[in-house]
Amino acid sequence: MGKEVQRKESQGGSTRRHEPEEKSSSIRLDDIQIFVEVARHGSARKAAQALSKGHAYINRRLQILEQQTGHELFLRDNSGTSLTDQGRALLRSAEGFVEESSNVLGFINQQMRQKKKTSSVVVTEGLGTFWLMPRLVEFNQGHPDIFLDFQCQMKPANLSDYGADIAVQLEYPEDENLIVSRIGYLHIMLFASNSYANEHGLPETLQDLPNFHLIEQKSDQVDASRYIDTISRFSNNPVSMRMNTSSAHAYAISRGAGIGPLPTYARALTKRLIPVCDDYHIRRDVFLVHNRETTKSLHHRKVIAWIKEAFDASEYPWFGADFIHPNEFEDKVGHGNIVQMFDGDDV
Repeated sequence: MGKEVQRKESQGGSTRRHEPEEKSSSIRLDDIQIFVEVARHGSARKAAQALSKGHAYINRRLQILEQQTGHELFLRDNSGTSLTDQGRALLRSAEGFVEESSNVLGFINQQMRQKKKTSSVVVTEGLGTFWLMPRLVEFNQGHPDIFLDFQCQMKPANLSDYGADIAVQLEYPEDENLIVSRIGYLHIMLFASNSYANEHGLPETLQDLPNFHLIEQKSDQVDASRYIDTISRFSNNPVSMRMNTSSAHAYAISRGAGIGPLPTYARALTKRLIPVCDDYHIRRDVFLVHNRETTKSLHHRKVIAWIKEAFDASEYPWFGADFIHPNEFEDKVGHGNIVQMFDGDDV
């Protein structure tokens, strides 16, 4: 019996695989980042979501950090976490350290991208998915020496720490050191699909909306109140469905789930969509944002020129300053440079 136990211990039993990982005497930078995120969010679970990490992993790294510092950094209860005196003292030093480290790493990455002729472009999800993404193949064929790191996201890019080179966004950036230019406009109006119209009919004016289903998008850079507040004057509870991404929102409307606000260029992408309620439309700016250093690199300038060309109002009138009803640019629908994203046999 004793020999059998000894043999299992020497070979490593199953319980040994679940022992805590070995603690290092040196503190990891990412543990400091985790600590700062938990302190900012007041919750390990919320910090885990922000960092795209597991909740258990965040708690384990915090425990290791507390062991290494020799202090309890957080008080934990059912409502979340709060800093101890030692935790507040560490946070005062850690916030500046994390920010400075992020700036250094971002600057190094930016220098490496320039050496490799890489441009990192962050685009608001709707414009990235439906407008610029279909043009990437053409850009790549014309500029095979440029590697384009293309990212679609609703959150505005943080160009101040060199995390990206160029951004196309709907919000004006706060950093005054960035170069900002307005490259176009989005004109927003209400759309429905042919299938929805066949089943439910269509509203002629905003006053008709209480009898129909409305779909709302709520996410960074898309404040639903810009669209829904005006509409809700005609209905106590106008929204029947909510989406958090532009692609899901547009797809739901195109497939007959209801009526919702979309840019007028949506009609150029699919014949499924019908503009409704001509008495309602608003305008949003589209901004091109980049660092001053970006203009020193030829490959970045080529990417910037390509993006500006994609929003040229003389070629694509729906991006111009003046509102043009989608029915007036029907001759552009089917243009060779426009991809029909949602169309099929059942339009």
